[in-house]
Amino acid sequence: MDTELRVAGASGATGERGVLMDGRRIRLVQIAYGMGVGGMERVVADLCRCLDPLRYDVAVYCTHVKGLLGAELEADGVPVFHRPVRRRADHWLRPARIFRFLREHRPDIVHTQNTAALLDSALAARAAGVPVLVHTDHSRRYPDRRRYMIAERWMSGLTDAFCAVSNHTRGELARFEGIPAARIEVVYNGCDLPFVPGEADRRDVRASLGFDDETPVIGMASRVEWQKGHDLLVAAMPRILARIPSARAVIVGGGSKEPEVRWQIGRLGLEGKILMTGVRKDVPRLMAAFDLFVMTSNFEGMPIAALEAMAVSLPIVSTAVGGVPEMVEDGVTGKLIEGRDPATVAEEVVRLLVDRDAMRRMGKAGRRRYEQRFRVASMVNAYDAIYRRCLEARSGR
Repeated sequence: MDTELRVAGASGATGERGVLMDGRRIRLVQIAYGMGVGGMERVVADLCRCLDPLRYDVAVYCTHVKGLLGAELEADGVPVFHRPVRRRADHWLRPARIFRFLREHRPDIVHTQNTAALLDSALAARAAGVPVLVHTDHSRRYPDRRRYMIAERWMSGLTDAFCAVSNHTRGELARFEGIPAARIEVVYNGCDLPFVPGEADRRDVRASLGFDDETPVIGMASRVEWQKGHDLLVAAMPRILARIPSARAVIVGGGSKEPEVRWQIGRLGLEGKILMTGVRKDVPRLMAAFDLFVMTSNFEGMPIAALEAMAVSLPIVSTAVGGVPEMVEDGVTGKLIEGRDPATVAEEVVRLLVDRDAMRRMGKAGRRRYEQRFRVASMVNAYDAIYRRCLEARSGR
């Protein structure tokens, strides 16, 4: 569905209520690779749904794929525009298409999400006369391709605000790309659950998965991609079972590495010990069945799945990558692991599974930390302030 954005007069400063001085709402376009299932996509969806509708007229532009969350946003009444380039050789057409779209719809603010969207959109936005360009970098693996790092550093100079989802991400951008750290604002991702599952959900979900109340269940929820490092959890599972034979693991999510993970499970004889559910829309409810949440990522920004686990009071065992140490307080809300040793993962998982009091204590501490730092309202308020500050600065130039 392609929907028209409202087009009105020239952009100007914001008034006391946050609308523009001519009385209309601020037109905001979020530009992303796509709106499939993932943390960045969840952030975009939450911004679209939770920014004040009396202040903002929000739309999403997908450069490649619309995705599941894109369809859900459309059902909620958010315009989602999809202008894919069909042939790889025609990738240079993307900036031209974005330019035409922005010239036609004349947003007041463009907010690009992750590097690909910035590289495709920055020049187009400036050429189209968009007053404000905001960018958020969600996660990167360095060293990246040199041309990307050089291009992002140059494009960052075209932005009015350059954001990162963690202090770690800000540091990496400064170190590898030379973007001044003082220019990079940290806005933590936020997460709200549609409901907090209770004991009845725990019993029902466990029964649906084939587990009884006493089964120790390890959970992992993420896209099944190399970044998320599922192979490390699978490699640790035989050691966990050697200590706790009744333990089971559940991997929620789908992705391009799913066949490889299934092959590894079969090679290690772990069929029936590790359950892969595929993509699910009821992840918070599934988490009710878990005793412990595990992340074995190779790199991260600020993973939404970890916030969901904290929100449902699960202790977390995770590799200490990216912004995870800013979320998980080692020894308080979970355990952080340096390196990628299956024996270390197994040791920390077993240590918690046999100590129910420690798991309960860490889970409650994680819930408190989530409430204090990682709610959607905090994230939305931060971006709202950035948007309005940038508009006001532009109007004064």
